[in-house]
Amino acid sequence: PSGIWTTVLDPMDGGGPYVLTARQGLVNATLRDVYFGDVWLCSGQSNMAMTVSQIANASRELADAARYPYVRIFAAAPVRSDVELEDLERIDLPWSIPTAGECNLSPAPRFWGTGEANAFVHTDRYNCTFPTLIADWRQAFHAGSSGQTEPLLPFGFVQLSTYRRRSLDDSFARLRWHQTADLGVVPNARIPSTFMAVAMDLGDEHSPYGIHPRDKQNVAHRLHLGARAVAYGEKNLVFQGPYPTRAVLEVTGALLNITYSQELVCRWRETPAFEVCCSSQLAPCGWLPAPVVAVGSRMVTLALAGCGMLVLGLRYAWAEWPCDYQSCILYNTQGLPAPPFL
Repeated sequence: PSGIWTTVLDPMDGGGPYVLTARQGLVNATLRDVYFGDVWLCSGQSNMAMTVSQIANASRELADAARYPYVRIFAAAPVRSDVELEDLERIDLPWSIPTAGECNLSPAPRFWGTGEANAFVHTDRYNCTFPTLIADWRQAFHAGSSGQTEPLLPFGFVQLSTYRRRSLDDSFARLRWHQTADLGVVPNARIPSTFMAVAMDLGDEHSPYGIHPRDKQNVAHRLHLGARAVAYGEKNLVFQGPYPTRAVLEVTGALLNITYSQELVCRWRETPAFEVCCSSQLAPCGWLPAPVVAVGSRMVTLALAGCGMLVLGLRYAWAEWPCDYQSCILYNTQGLPAPPFL
């Protein structure tokens, strides 16, 4: 449309303040107090929209904000505009997603905090729709920024936390699995250049905000580790919890030995977190508890009473509320929880 233009600036070192001036003839437009640096785009549903005043230790966080004067925040207002947008003239739907107009930005990576609604609607499509969303946004930002945004824009997300403590529904567990494209950990071949904060151990039963846990600091810490490793390429940084690499069945002792990728810390062995499928068929499967009988440096041993040779499946933390606050069974030595798996 007339009067709208863009330009690409030369790369600048981080910092400021700068004065940015655009000039045409005798007409100037000036932006002051401009800083250069990485742009992080954070979006999602209501958990992402929570304000600092609603989270745990809010007063301390608000006081600490003054220590970070170079962190600039722009929040898009989630309100309706009575002014017609140009992009709405070309489509048949009278709405637009909040991030649609931001594709001409060149963000460093992006954070995505959502999924609760998907646990109730089209849950088992998420292993397809979520990777497709990531790929689509990467293409849109790469094209919209004239190639300045890298094609594999780093993408971080929060794995679904908890909701109803005593629920027997497994939709939250399935959604957590689907968030990883059914591979359990990220990055992986289906969703490369991604990182994830496990949040299933951060349930907040007494939150006045319902499905919105107030502990956002641990979520942020876990995302921060992933960002350093995946988005900024920091080597030898542990940014995710231990994950199984091997399982060996001891038939004579009715035991299952699971080897993990990292050193293990067992916090609460009594939590019934492991289950085995002891049916002669996978669907429907008769899942039975598999108590933990021993935890070694990198190995967990489970009892399989009554299973024999019919162990067709194994799952961990497969529940809407798998454990109390920071009390799942397995963590690594850095305090990161082992993610759920199937």
